[in-house]
Amino acid sequence: MITPRRIFLVSLVSLLSFCSVACLRQARARRNRAEADRAEAQADLARAEAQSIRSGQAAPEGEYVEADSAPQPPAAVQEAMPPAPSTVHVWIAGCHEWQHGGWVWMPGRWVARPRAGVMWAASHWARRGHGWVWVGGVWR
Repeated sequence: MITPRRIFLVSLVSLLSFCSVACLRQARARRNRAEADRAEAQADLARAEAQSIRSGQAAPEGEYVEADSAPQPPAAVQEAMPPAPSTVHVWIAGCHEWQHGGWVWMPGRWVARPRAGVMWAASHWARRGHGWVWVGGVWR
């Protein structure tokens, strides 16, 4: 005999099974979207790096200045941070870079981390002997 309680329990089990399957599908779809965003971000970064190298805008590293103190950059340019292209992108604030004996403003940009757990170390001057060497930004 089918009792109301048995109908309720069968309905509840069916509903829970349906919800579990739907949750798993949503989680799989989110994971696939995140992987696609990550792949797109890495492709964007590779294109941007290639374009900067082709245009000669890549910051030279190791430029030496003999001085008692490191050259001081001009005041930072105020810029608005645009929306992130994806959840895997990280904002690198704009800054002045030392290129060919002078300061050049490099605007802020969104980039994807090359691998998990790394942090962006900004460009800076490092003391070497009787002078200073410009060290470009790098992932560490």
